[in-house]
Amino acid sequence: MTQWVTRYVCDLASVPSSDVLTNFYSYRDLDSARRRINLELYLSAALARKPRLVLVGEAPGYRGTRRTGVPFTSERQLADPVRCLQILGCTTPPEKDSSREVARSEATSTVMWRTLDELRTPVLLWAAVPFHPHRALQPASNRRPSSHEIELGLRFVHQLLRKACPARVVALGAVAQIALQHAGIDAVRIRHPARGGATEFRRGLIEAIRTLPPK
Repeated sequence: MTQWVTRYVCDLASVPSSDVLTNFYSYRDLDSARRRINLELYLSAALARKPRLVLVGEAPGYRGTRRTGVPFTSERQLADPVRCLQILGCTTPPEKDSSREVARSEATSTVMWRTLDELRTPVLLWAAVPFHPHRALQPASNRRPSSHEIELGLRFVHQLLRKACPARVVALGAVAQIALQHAGIDAVRIRHPARGGATEFRRGLIEAIRTLPPK
């Protein structure tokens, strides 16, 4: 498992960035080593739990995954030893970003992990595009990924699904669902928790878990 995860993360890191798409795992990024380590720890821990459900979002945002390297996870969450143990399997991240004294939070990440705490079902989190799409030369912004970027990201989705072998794939929002459909991946769509969608997101995830086929 560890060797597969390491190869997977190395493959991610090899994808070049552009002025509108940042690969925050890239070897060209001096601060990316800690994000690669965080992702390896997360994937190893999540896959070891044999998740029956994979939740696929659209793309990382600049406040959360772009900073931590972990899907739907903010710096604030990794700064909490209990939460860090849950996500990475260790009480503190291997390396911390020393450029900021205060760890930042992200609304979507907060709702995501609060809901997963309540449901207590192993879930693997990922994105149709595992890199950060933003406006030209404006890394502190988010935008909808292009069809080319989705095509680029879907090969990583396929690899991860083959490894995880989940009973169900859940798309977080319309863009993720359409991307998965184009790739021939059957996915249940639920509401994204952002912009007032937390309650519908929770309801949809509960239903997706409740209707999982028997083991």
